[in-house]
Amino acid sequence: MDTISEQLTALGVDIEPTLKRFYGDCDLLVEMLHEFAREDLAEQLPEALSQGDYTQIELIAHSVKGTSANLGLVELSNRCNDAVQAVRAGTFDDMDKLVNAVVEQYRTVRAGISQL
Repeated sequence: MDTISEQLTALGVDIEPTLKRFYGDCDLLVEMLHEFAREDLAEQLPEALSQGDYTQIELIAHSVKGTSANLGLVELSNRCNDAVQAVRAGTFDDMDKLVNAVVEQYRTVRAGISQL
């Protein structure tokens, strides 16, 4: 468990509260992380951005935000929240940077999950 716990921490998982949500079942958490990585939802953000579909950006980012928060992926959740809040505020000037930040963090997380 220490090795997995260390890997999860290195991945950016806020391990203590996340494991509490999973009733201490580290294997279940890892399984759910793998499922999250297979969903590939965040990869749809650049297409939505290229189409100027801010509603879709909000929906995708909000979904990824919630799931990543439940899995303890705080940094990814925060980046998604930034994109969601920008859409809701109607501030689209930096949307490309926000979307790129989400996708970049998502890819980093996915790469880390693949090593679990």
